[in-house]
Amino acid sequence: MGFEDHELLDNRNTWYDRIHPDDMERVRKYQDDYHKKPMAAHEVEFRMRHKDGSWRWILSRGLALYEDGQPKRLVGSHKDMTAQKLHEHELQESEARLLDALEIADLGSWELDMKTNTSSGRPRRTRFTASTLPNDRRRWRRSWKRCIRKTASE
Repeated sequence: MGFEDHELLDNRNTWYDRIHPDDMERVRKYQDDYHKKPMAAHEVEFRMRHKDGSWRWILSRGLALYEDGQPKRLVGSHKDMTAQKLHEHELQESEARLLDALEIADLGSWELDMKTNTSSGRPRRTRFTASTLPNDRRRWRRSWKRCIRKTASE
């Protein structure tokens, strides 16, 4: 987080003070639940303030060590996953733009899962195939099945 070891106090409040306010309640609840019913390990994502003032996405993983049923020590790590979160956000925005473009162009889309041989898509695809003339629809289905067989055999 940009700090040297000697720059921060080694206690829970120092850590809490750096967590994004919108994440604090969720992180505290996760920790409380973890300590009430310890799991093998914990894993939680949240934003934390960097020394330069920016917010970084953190993946926190750890394990509480217990003695006589009481937590004595928490060991773990923090991984900066800000770049990954930014890429996820960019992908979501790109997908939204694609859906907008399909909507504007009045086009549909479809996807075929080759393992399950199931397809899914946007409703306009269904409308398109339903409005195709019967002869064209049969030709389209034959062509589609040849394509599937060819792809499956590759």
